[in-house]
Amino acid sequence: MKIYHVSNKQHDLIKPLGLQGKRRNDAMGKLVGTARYKTYKYEVNGFLEAPRSISIDKLISNGFKPWENNGLYIHTIDLDKNRDRINYISITSHPEQQEYMGKHWNKWYKGHKHLNNTDFFKAKTVLKELMAKDTGIPSEMTLDEFKEISKDRNWYDFDKFVDINIKYGSKKQYASYIPHVQVSVNRGLIVERITNVNSDIMYHASPTKDLNYIIPQDSNLDKKKVIFGSKNSSYVKIFCRDWNDSLLSVRTVDYDTFVTEVIPGAIDNIYKNKSGYVYRISADKNNFIQNDNIQGQEYISYKKAKVIEQVVIKDVLSALEDDDTIHLIRI
Repeated sequence: MKIYHVSNKQHDLIKPLGLQGKRRNDAMGKLVGTARYKTYKYEVNGFLEAPRSISIDKLISNGFKPWENNGLYIHTIDLDKNRDRINYISITSHPEQQEYMGKHWNKWYKGHKHLNNTDFFKAKTVLKELMAKDTGIPSEMTLDEFKEISKDRNWYDFDKFVDINIKYGSKKQYASYIPHVQVSVNRGLIVERITNVNSDIMYHASPTKDLNYIIPQDSNLDKKKVIFGSKNSSYVKIFCRDWNDSLLSVRTVDYDTFVTEVIPGAIDNIYKNKSGYVYRISADKNNFIQNDNIQGQEYISYKKAKVIEQVVIKDVLSALEDDDTIHLIRI
């Protein structure tokens, strides 16, 4: 069984708190004397599925700061090979927890918010034990117990939880609404593989599949051939099918995109039951620029761009309707 620890530095050994050297010791020092110290002193966290570039870039485009670091590394950790280093495993931010907290958190918080930090976290520990009893998910499990209880749980689809995290999560954290494990360890966990994730990317969409390069095309913009790209993978999905300004009108407000029909029925005619492709493309910072005559989400380049990854959108209309940042306005 593998987990995936995210950090802005490379480590052969993931130590508790995910920090190394002086920074780790300083962070420990701030926790000493608090109820959190006993727990966090010995824990390493990790996601249950490796974050894909398309999801990372969506988090970045929606302002989640920890993901923005260009030196972002995903550390693959094989828990079975680290078995003798593990004390117990906990799971947090899973759907069962979110449902339980949705029912009980506000009332509980009102009754405990007056407590000092130490007593507050002690009381929160009691709440977690009640949650564990009611949900049937123990707060502390052996590796084998965790593997068994997680078999049929909906905890592994990182991409699925990204939209929930964007809607409710703290932008100061990697992911407060994406399930992840907290592994209590007696020493650091050995890393199997390190993957560098370059956040300096662009997305381009097309109705054409299997492109190796995105080639500049004729445009009214500067009367030059250009390619269009965006750092927002949601926004580019509206270009998975061909259309023009006589059919649709588009405007963006922050990270929301509003697509309005110019002709009745245009949205369904263009997108319904149609497939398309989102391409992750290489994007040297000097190649892509913004222009006053295009949407704020868009960039242009006068050079061809190499395709890194192709994502198939089987039903473009469904993909647009399922995206909280895309607003389809029919007339």
